[in-house]
Amino acid sequence: MRSLYTLLPYLRPHRKTLVLGLVLVVAASALTTVTPWFLRAAIDGMTHGIAASRIWELAMPWVM
Repeated sequence: MRSLYTLLPYLRPHRKTLVLGLVLVVAASALTTVTPWFLRAAIDGMTHGIAASRIWELAMPWVM
């Protein structure tokens, strides 16, 4: 861990870029884990006889 502290002076000028990159990685991971939930809801809707338009809304919420 001590060896990582020697890198701090070199990383400080790029602080904003590093924070933005970290935020984007977390957001991408969150979207990756949420997508199966929407698909599960769409598949459950098909088994329960929900209208096709509603299933499309559940399967692809970012399009609607």
